[in-house]
Amino acid sequence: MQRAVLLEPLRENASMAAELVETNRQLEAVSEFKSDLMGMLAHEVGNPLAAVTGYAEVAIDSLEEGDVDEALPAVRVVQRNADQIGGVLRDIVSLVEANPGGLTARPEPTALLPHLRAAAAAQPASAQPDVHCPEDLVVLIQPGHLDQVLANLLGNATKYAGGATRVVATPDGERQVVIAVQDDGPGIPEGRRIEAVRPFSRLDPARNQNSGSGGVGLGLAIATDIARAHGGVLRLGSSDTLGGLRADIVIAR
Repeated sequence: MQRAVLLEPLRENASMAAELVETNRQLEAVSEFKSDLMGMLAHEVGNPLAAVTGYAEVAIDSLEEGDVDEALPAVRVVQRNADQIGGVLRDIVSLVEANPGGLTARPEPTALLPHLRAAAAAQPASAQPDVHCPEDLVVLIQPGHLDQVLANLLGNATKYAGGATRVVATPDGERQVVIAVQDDGPGIPEGRRIEAVRPFSRLDPARNQNSGSGGVGLGLAIATDIARAHGGVLRLGSSDTLGGLRADIVIAR
């Protein structure tokens, strides 16, 4: 009984210490989630917002010159990127309301070719890839998520590889479609491709700085999360061109 009396305070202290450790772990997880969320917001809103600003200026200049034909495509780019910003904000709100574990998806039958063409057209004129996709190819994906993935992959290629050269969508059997985004840039070494899809991963900070990119290493990570939310996968490999990168998004038909 004496030993029990002496040990009881030790047990209580040990229990309190364990609870304190768990509380600290939860606080660290919340803090990390908030940091990741702010980084995602800056990245996924900053990119389309820059496009909205740039193309709005193009539209204004064209309208002032009376060139409606030149202004209309720019206004469409503004609208598309504004819609993308709205979609990102809705996804972030859903992510916060649900849990910090990942995105949720509401897939629906989506014609693929219009989205591929629109994503390619949103890139700078000197970095717009060729698009190859059957006219009637339909995939099961949330349309906003598809636009977000394409914008991330094409945006990375534009920043670090001079732009994607090709976007190719092909059926893979009866149940899947592979969307391949290819560039002729330096690529990513095979041994570092897993690291490349982790949040905030920046494999070559010097190259990022030289490119003028303000990204924080979320593009591939978010594309990976979106693919996973749809039961798909993002694969990184070598393109048909020596040294280039090929990013494959595999999703359901």
